[in-house]
This record gives sequence, C-alpha cells and structure tokens, in this order.
Amino acid sequence: MNQTHALDDVLEEMLPAAAAVTVAVRDRDPAAVSNVIGPLVAAIPQQAHRDRIAALIVDLAVMVPVDVPFGDLLAWTHGEHVPPEKYAELVAFDPRPGMKWCRGCKDWWQLEEFNRDRTQADGRKPRCRMCMSKGRLAKKAAA
Repeated sequence: MNQTHALDDVLEEMLPAAAAVTVAVRDRDPAAVSNVIGPLVAAIPQQAHRDRIAALIVDLAVMVPVDVPFGDLLAWTHGEHVPPEKYAELVAFDPRPGMKWCRGCKDWWQLEEFNRDRTQADGRKPRCRMCMSKGRLAKKAAA
C-alpha cells in the first residue's frame, strides 16, 4: 500500500533547492547559499523568523554527510512508500553530473580524476588521484 503524506508535494517541489543548498554549503559558497535561500524566506514577514529559518536550512545542509550520494539521501526522505522505479530514479540523481566529491580534499572533481575501483558503487575510488598520491608519499616518508 502506498501511503502519501500531506507534505509530499512540497517536499518534491523543494528537492532541487535542497540539493542546491547542500552543494553550496559543501562548496562553502555563501553567495550561492544566499541565492537559493533568499527567495524562499523572502515571503516570511518577520526578519527574526526569516533568519531562524535560513539558519535551520543551512544547519540541515551542513549535516548531510559528504560521502553519501545525494540519491540515497533523497530516497531516504521519501520513506518506505517509494515504489522501486521511483527509488531507482532518486538514487540516480546527481547534483553535478560527471563530477564526484573527494573524501580526501573535500572538493568536487571530474570523474576522470578518480582511479577506477570495481568495489565502489560508482566504479571510482573515494579519493581523487592527487589525494591518493599525497597519501602514498606521506606513507613512504613515514617508513
């Protein structure tokens, strides 16, 4: 049985903005955060409420783990009532097509900057080539 929630339509509508805020927070780009949040909170009459809601949005974006694919997070927000085809569509969501987040340097890089790894879901190592190289050099220097 598919259960719907009263907020399902609003959540669906806000997903692109949520992804944009999360990417902007990860990139530490205050202008991009402001560009996304500004129009959303502009309709709130009291400045104090606008500030609190904007802070809440940024706080929630900061809590998103950097090594979890957006698709998994989006699928989680939809709960157990998501049909398999919708879940597959959500898991395939990529806020930056052709790019990947490096766990080492905490930056976005083209997929080609990551070595292949068949054990990973996306087929690439979790750290970029530069971070892998730095790690090998540090290990070699310590030996």
